[in-house]
Amino acid sequence: HFPEHSYERFEDVPKVVVDALVFIENREVLDNRYPRRNPAVEWDRLGRAALSRVLKVAGAEADRSGGSTLATQIEKFRHSPRGLTSSPGEKLRQMASASLRAYQDGENTTAARRRIVLDYVNSIPLAAAPPRGEVIGLGDALSIWYGADFERTNEILRTATDPGSPHDLETRARAYKRALSLVLSAGRPSYYLIQDPKALAARTDTYLRLLAEAGAIPPDLRDAALATELDLRRRGENAAPLP
Repeated sequence: HFPEHSYERFEDVPKVVVDALVFIENREVLDNRYPRRNPAVEWDRLGRAALSRVLKVAGAEADRSGGSTLATQIEKFRHSPRGLTSSPGEKLRQMASASLRAYQDGENTTAARRRIVLDYVNSIPLAAAPPRGEVIGLGDALSIWYGADFERTNEILRTATDPGSPHDLETRARAYKRALSLVLSAGRPSYYLIQDPKALAARTDTYLRLLAEAGAIPPDLRDAALATELDLRRRGENAAPLP
């Protein structure tokens, strides 16, 4: 049965993981000020992505911006051919199906948006590792790519930002950096987790600084995580266990 490790409820996902995911991928998805928000569309990001595409076609320099929300990404890797967005038409289909799914229980999408975050964490594909094959979900990825115990890692992450945590700062920082790196690897998992782990480490360090600037994590956790090296498992070797 795969995935072996998953979260049963939204509340089971450590808050620091949810905060990091939302900050990186879809900042409006859990905004409760607008209970009828369509989680399939984030208009400002979609506009930037469209402008970036137009500039690229015109031959101008442009940032590589993505317009996908968590809801449309789930539709993509579950239902699109080969898990890819092959055309503008396919993107519209993802948006339409994600919208229908979000509103199937009524116009208030608060519960649906929390379910989207839970489903994303549990079902995101994170490359493949022999002899297992494709790694599905953050829980299995922590176990396979870092050799981490799922229950213990989550116990540590639930107090990652708490000065009164029973776990020392280094332990919390290592667990947080591992989880953050997997969230960040989702866009190009084979590249980051297999081909170029150094690029993933650099990307993770960048986001540690951004998350601290945004107030999502405290400076001491940022600094301790920056001082910690990512210990991805390579060729069957075990990563260092958490104390």
